[in-house]
Amino acid sequence: MEIVVGDLAGAVMAFAAIALLRYRGRLAVPLTWLLVAETAYDTVTNIHGGVREHLMGAASDTTWFVLVFYVPIVVASTVLIAWQLCWLSIIAI
Repeated sequence: MEIVVGDLAGAVMAFAAIALLRYRGRLAVPLTWLLVAETAYDTVTNIHGGVREHLMGAASDTTWFVLVFYVPIVVASTVLIAWQLCWLSIIAI
């Protein structure tokens, strides 16, 4: 249930951030930083829980697909978003 709630919260924040960025809303950048923080926390917590429960060895089919493809894409995307936000803050100075 924790995974579903975290992913759903991230999806809602991502949708809101995209909409605010599209229309140049004042809260776009802070909400995007919040999305990065939530995604990083959610990913680390889920990986830690999976390791603690020894779920990595039990992964098969769809679970393995998510672990091999989806999680690395989420991590890479989060790092790239944070990098862009840092670059944006450097340019703004």
